[in-house]
Amino acid sequence: MARSTGALIAVLALTTGAFNTGATADTGSTAPSAPPAATTPTQAEAGEPDLSVTASVPDETYLMGEKIPVTVNVTNNGDADAEGVKGLTSSGEGFHFSTEWQTWGDFDSATGATVAAGETLTVEVVGSVDSWDSGETVLSIHLWGHGDANPADDRTEVVLNVVPPSVTDTVSGIVFGDANDNGQFEIGEQLAGVTVVLSGRSTYLDTSTGKDGRFTFSEISAGTYDLSFQDLPDGWVIRYGHPIAVDGSGATSDLRYATQRPLSDALQATIEFAEPTYQPGDIAELTVKLTNNGSAPLSGIQAACDRAAEGPHLEGFDDTARWGELVWGGGGVSIDAGETRTFAVTGIVPDDAIDYGVVHVICDFGPKDFINGFPVVHTWAKVPGLSTDTWGTVVHDSDGDFTGDENITNTKIALIDPQTDTVVAKGKTNAEGRVDLAGVPAGTYTPRVYGPWKLRDENAYVHVKANDPRSQGWAVYVVPGPNVPDPDEGDNGDNGTGSETDPPESPAATPPIGSGGDGGSTPVGLASTGVDILAPIGAGLAAVLAGVGALLFSRRRRAEA
Repeated sequence: MARSTGALIAVLALTTGAFNTGATADTGSTAPSAPPAATTPTQAEAGEPDLSVTASVPDETYLMGEKIPVTVNVTNNGDADAEGVKGLTSSGEGFHFSTEWQTWGDFDSATGATVAAGETLTVEVVGSVDSWDSGETVLSIHLWGHGDANPADDRTEVVLNVVPPSVTDTVSGIVFGDANDNGQFEIGEQLAGVTVVLSGRSTYLDTSTGKDGRFTFSEISAGTYDLSFQDLPDGWVIRYGHPIAVDGSGATSDLRYATQRPLSDALQATIEFAEPTYQPGDIAELTVKLTNNGSAPLSGIQAACDRAAEGPHLEGFDDTARWGELVWGGGGVSIDAGETRTFAVTGIVPDDAIDYGVVHVICDFGPKDFINGFPVVHTWAKVPGLSTDTWGTVVHDSDGDFTGDENITNTKIALIDPQTDTVVAKGKTNAEGRVDLAGVPAGTYTPRVYGPWKLRDENAYVHVKANDPRSQGWAVYVVPGPNVPDPDEGDNGDNGTGSETDPPESPAATPPIGSGGDGGSTPVGLASTGVDILAPIGAGLAAVLAGVGALLFSRRRRAEA
């Protein structure tokens, strides 16, 4: 990284005065601009610890947001061990240094560090300047220990050499679809309409690429930032975060970002439970099928499952005895071009699956080094046994933001078993647009609204969880659509069950989860990042299956950067 010249020279200065205990985080307290007049150190008496501290930083220039290592030396000059010794940093006036507290080690632990008589302990404390409005970047390092004979030398200062925010530069570049996979931009590969986000510390800016694929941010203050890309067209994918360093040298004025085709273009994945129903503690057998539809072999393919770590997910997917080479972090498997490989795996049905009425598996497949654009598969099996009373509302969502504009009254709604297309419960909304359904088996259902309405999200699901009143109160969002008649003649809107032998063309025609020609699994679409793999499902699966609020679960993938 290019560094500015003519910056401050790091200096080290000892100051005197006792230290008052406090939290290990940066306090932002004012550091003196110059050390006070020297005082005569107090001589440690026999049997007392006597702590002192010195600190230094490398003779380099840093950017705001860049990690700065501060070497701290703690010496006990006394003839007794110093116990409970703690350290912290505080910033000078006009700037803030954010310390990574864990780098203090034992000096930030609950009991503090022990420094034996005559011993010197050295730690490298790491942090960064995250704001700087005025003044010098003076960082104070403090110590505190029980019974220290001479607290006057328990504090020191260093001046950090940081490029000031008054230095600015342009961040500009081009985003392109690397069609021939050569890593070089060629005419015709530019991508228009990509949202580019520049973020860092208190900065958040966004813009879009033009017809030439270019984007520009002007007068950006010196510092470290992250570029991310959203709304890529035609299925192109790119890693989520791209760190950049703005230092005034012009190095960020012509950046190039190549996007790739998603792995899901070539790799198809399915997962199928061996049985339709299970009970808690059962060992479930599953079949994983991977097909390489591409023209080149694939290697290192692994399964990353349950990234959100929520809901009744099958256990044991991280055990090589159960999932073999597919376990994430292992060697992975290879699949030749045009080849299909089948893997027999097992897992344990968790105890709380009976509350949800289902046990599910959601995994993405690909090599560990690049997780954007992987095929994602979600499948589940029933865990029957519990029922509960549940309620929800039917809401007209006229602007498509999944917040209700008005509740729909006097309208019939049914919960449909997506595996059998059977009505599990049916009711009619009251004057407030609420429907109450009694004794509904815990599970995942397709909502079907009768009358001149259709679902806002055709792939929506309602989750009914037992033993958790917080999970009730779901909402079904609808918009005007073709009239859907109730085929049960004479139905007065009370709860009822039955089979609709000729279901109307409606959102209930969604292919059922856990059954069908794809081996009982539903390919969800493209994964985003490792941290964000469940983001497109989070409004339903990660939140509802965890019992947080009342939401609809959608298998539809959200647009991802």
